[in-house]
Amino acid sequence: MFAKFFIPPRLRIHNEDRHATWLELFFDLVLVAAIAQVGHLLVVAQSIHDGLVYAGLFVLVFWVWCGHTIYSTRFDSDDPVFRTFTFFNMFALIAMAVEVHNVAHGHGFAFGLAYLSSRLVLLGLLGRAFIHVPQARGFLKIYLVGFGLGALAWGGSLLLGGVERYWIWLGILSIELAVPWYIWKTQHTGTQINVEHIPERFGLFTIIVLGENIFAVVNGLENLTWNGHSIAVAVLSFVLAVTLWWRYFRLLDGHVIVNSAEQKQNLRSGQPYIYSHLPLLLGVVAIGIGIMRLISEIETFPITEATLTILLAGYGLFEIGIALLQVINSPRYRSSRLFLIQKIMGTMLIILFACFGKNLEAVVIITVLCSLPLLLLLYDVLLLPNKDQDSL
Repeated sequence: MFAKFFIPPRLRIHNEDRHATWLELFFDLVLVAAIAQVGHLLVVAQSIHDGLVYAGLFVLVFWVWCGHTIYSTRFDSDDPVFRTFTFFNMFALIAMAVEVHNVAHGHGFAFGLAYLSSRLVLLGLLGRAFIHVPQARGFLKIYLVGFGLGALAWGGSLLLGGVERYWIWLGILSIELAVPWYIWKTQHTGTQINVEHIPERFGLFTIIVLGENIFAVVNGLENLTWNGHSIAVAVLSFVLAVTLWWRYFRLLDGHVIVNSAEQKQNLRSGQPYIYSHLPLLLGVVAIGIGIMRLISEIETFPITEATLTILLAGYGLFEIGIALLQVINSPRYRSSRLFLIQKIMGTMLIILFACFGKNLEAVVIITVLCSLPLLLLLYDVLLLPNKDQDSL
């Protein structure tokens, strides 16, 4: 009687037509709240330590989302059992979001417990797939052992206090990040993920953080007196967001993608593609918060060193992510001297800007910061042929 309501997971083939489900989009709404909470840490950040705390918590939120997304891509059955597990995972992510500011100030027990709950949910889903999908047991066993030991060690860390707990978390997270990479490198049967669905899901994640970027700019402009200076900063901030969007989704749309189906499957469904998004997403959020801080400091020249650092570090992380995706997606980038020269020159400009930018006005800073990605976008669009596109 109940069999039709409980559909066991199955291993979805990598070339199956697959798009984001309503449940996945609902899950992403919780991600919006979590990213907003983590990004807010940069609003008051004044030191490198504050920036590292932001990065560490962002990675944990990213990892919770990744675990659920990759499982869903492989095994989603959309039955009541899977939905219930998903709702528990959403609640755990909400709890993590609520506790972000507490863990940032050294009170990490509740946040750690919420994260552990999310990992246990994922282990439950993986265990269910292990029972029902025999052909995937080879790599699922590695997931269950690696993530299971990680969850056990994470639970033990909650019994500790002080900075030791956070060092243990760092070690556990490093090991957990290595587990999927090992599975991908060893090419276990069934490890290939849907080549269309994963880029779509990460594209939605990128849209979310770009939305946070726009929201931060709106917040910064809310109490600002409108004049020529503030209007210029507002317009350039929007142009910067558009440029970031264009550069990323130009890659996603296939303008500069690998030129064989085999390469496309191997790279766009593998760990390099997934992990390359981490610096990119970290950077986009930081850029948004940095712009909000820049706007709030328009009338208090010069801007603070912390604000300039957040802006430049965010832009640098974004460029690292874009460069990794370009190298992964297109062989011609890997063999291009112009590509290497472009990245070296961009790095040198960021360093020079970091040294002398704090004495510049806000409108000059946002102009320069907007010009760099805009020039790189024009370089890609005008000077690089789109010959790879026809092979898709």
